[in-house]
Formats: sequence, structure tokens, C-alpha cells
Amino acid sequence: MICISIQKTTFEETLALLESPAVEMAELRLDLSDYTVREVERLCSLPVPVIATCRYAVADAEKTEKQLSAAICAGAAFTDIELEMPKALSVRLCEQARGHGCRVIRSWHDFKGTPGIETLEAKVRECLAGGGDIVKVVTMALSPEDSAKVLSLYSDEVSAGLEGRLVAFAMGEAGRQSRIASLGLGAPFTYACMDGRPTAPGQPEARNIYMQIYGTVSPLRLIDGKVEIPQSKSTVQRRIIAAALAGEDYEIDENDLNDDVRAAMSVSSLIKNRMIEKKNGVEKQ
Repeated sequence: MICISIQKTTFEETLALLESPAVEMAELRLDLSDYTVREVERLCSLPVPVIATCRYAVADAEKTEKQLSAAICAGAAFTDIELEMPKALSVRLCEQARGHGCRVIRSWHDFKGTPGIETLEAKVRECLAGGGDIVKVVTMALSPEDSAKVLSLYSDEVSAGLEGRLVAFAMGEAGRQSRIASLGLGAPFTYACMDGRPTAPGQPEARNIYMQIYGTVSPLRLIDGKVEIPQSKSTVQRRIIAAALAGEDYEIDENDLNDDVRAAMSVSSLIKNRMIEKKNGVEKQ
């Protein structure tokens, strides 16, 4: 899924976005917004899955706890709790989330660069030990090699059992493609922005990433009051990725070839290469 990160919008603007068929999932950056507690409760009670995020390093402790608590109790699907948050506060919020059926994303970000694989593995373990239902590890890519290093977490031993629960990609221009590649490697969602309001370096516009993944500028289109779900391009893309995960090649009809399908084929090659590297590593041992 594509998660739209929303920041610095009014309550009315945000409500309209969350009620739009153009948004299938959203992250509310509460630390970068000025919603009242009642407005947070309203936004998090809508049917669309919402990630409630309030970065402790940006907001003060009082706002962080008050707004995340309101979001959790109102029905937010997820809450993002970074590793840097004080332990007592993170424990309270994690316990509250579990009591309300809200899944916890334990996250760690490096906005300056990408450390060695040992550090990345350690952060995955910390997120799990900290009660994460979903683990999020994001770094700044200064080179294509940095992106590859972060994506390698999907095939790393530390991620065993984390299928569909690991979100790992790189920020910055050098990490832009890793955001899309992460979906093919097992990430349950990746992030995009709307109206030129990125919440992180290299975060793509929603319409651009929708076009690459779904072959349309929106995941859903309303035609005569009815929802039309694009199937042709996205179905072919899913079959390509599914075949790659099974270690097979999906035969492409020339009539199906387009930029979106070619992008899926590129991700497929990456998946198969990773699987071969992992297999060879096991055989050497």
C-alpha cells in the first residue's frame, strides 16, 4: 500500500484528504500539525487506516503523549513510536495501543547517512525488543550502495519471521528507488506525499508512485459514482513479483509491456539476485 504522509494542513484539508478515494492509507504527522485533541480523534476514527506519528524530537513530551493517546483511543490503525522516545513514555503508549487494537511501529531513522549492516541489524533487534509489531528502519542514502545495504535487511537473518512486518528503505535522491523496491521485497507499505509537501528527503509525490505501482494517478477512480479499481497493469506487476518470490520467471506478453511493467521486472531481478546471494551464502556455510 501507499501511505500518504500528511503535514501542515488544516483539519478541514486533512479531513477531505482522508475521505478521498485517492488515499488508501495515511500517516498523520501530528508533530508537524496543529490539530486539537478533538480533531485528532475525528481524523483517526475514519475508515481509512491511519498511522499516528508525533516525533518526540520535534514536539514536546506533553503534546506527544496527549495527541498519540487521543489517536490510539479514537481508532488509529497504527502508531509510530521511535526508539529515541523516553522509555517510560514509549512503554505507556505501547501498552495503551495494545489495549485498543492499535499496531505499534517501532522506528529508527538516521538522517545523516547509512551505518554498517551490523548497526542496522542491531536497530531491527531493538525495535522488536521494544514491542514493535512492525519494524521501521530508514537511513539517508549518499550512494546507491547505501540503498542496497538497507534493502538487504529483507533477506538478512535478523529479519526472519518479519515477512510483511519490516519497512526498510533509504531517504534522499540516491534512495528514491528503494522506496518502491521495498514493496517488492515485502514491505507492507511505503510513503508518499501530496501537493509538494514531503515529510522526508526523497519522498515521492503520490501521483508519481501511484502511476508506477498501479498504472494510474490514483489507487481508486470514481466513475459515475462507482469505484473502478485498476487491474490490468497492477495485476501483471503483482504476478511478476509473485513469480520472483517463488524463484520463477513470469512470461511477459509484448502487449503488456509498459514503463510500469518494466519497473516491476527490475524489482523482480533484484529479488531473484538477493535470493541467489542468500542461497549461495547458506551453501558456503
